[in-house]
Amino acid sequence: MIKQRQRDILFLRLDDATIPGVYSIDGYIDLRNKTDDEAAALILQRSSQHNGAPHDHALGRQHVVSNAGKVPDGRSEMCELRLDKGERIHVALTTERELDFAICTPTVYQKWRSSAKLTGSLHHARRTKDMTVSLVAKEAGIHHLLLINNIRRKAPIAYKLEINQL
Repeated sequence: MIKQRQRDILFLRLDDATIPGVYSIDGYIDLRNKTDDEAAALILQRSSQHNGAPHDHALGRQHVVSNAGKVPDGRSEMCELRLDKGERIHVALTTERELDFAICTPTVYQKWRSSAKLTGSLHHARRTKDMTVSLVAKEAGIHHLLLINNIRRKAPIAYKLEINQL
């Protein structure tokens, strides 16, 4: 892709490493001192400059899910999310204490219910408290979004969840 001068390449600098084949004149976004949201905004800005994509003032995101509540001890909260293959989403989760989070297809969900294993999920974070992540859907269709309180603290865990389309 580099040799063919395709515009789909975006270099991101995360440290001072030297990468063979990448030259000092090649442009990059320096992410060493950026928050996740600042990094996402810079990437979206660069992408819109090269691809002519619309850039929304709210980091280019369309609102998909916004939810807040409490997950009782030993229980799960679940909602459905329809995704197209290749669709990009940004997930921001804030909780008062750790819980498990997953996005999976109904097939993976059924396997989890029978085997307690979430293998094959789009994303699975164990014992997370504050999380931001950008994801790309591997397949189209309904996905289950799960918040799981299995830490056994005998108390509900308050959360705030925002999912936006990139």
